[in-house]
Amino acid sequence: MFVSDVVTPPVPLHLRQMEVLSSTLTIIQCAALLDIVHAAIGFVRSHVFVTTLQVGSRIAALIGITQSPAAIPPKRPITLSLGRWIL
Repeated sequence: MFVSDVVTPPVPLHLRQMEVLSSTLTIIQCAALLDIVHAAIGFVRSHVFVTTLQVGSRIAALIGITQSPAAIPPKRPITLSLGRWIL
């Protein structure tokens, strides 16, 4: 048996979507780190500690969900998961 004889199964659609969307969501949520900077330099009237807790928890939850291999059950549509995240 040759290496070329081994056929890898195609990646399911929901996993491909999750790869693309998880990287996009991670970039956008990490950009929220600017909220902490804005609070620190006084652009917004918010405590730096509270802003850090809010942004940090969102990023931790997002990375924990998107980097987990069992984050989305095999038959669940990605749109349902994103709808829950948005709400």
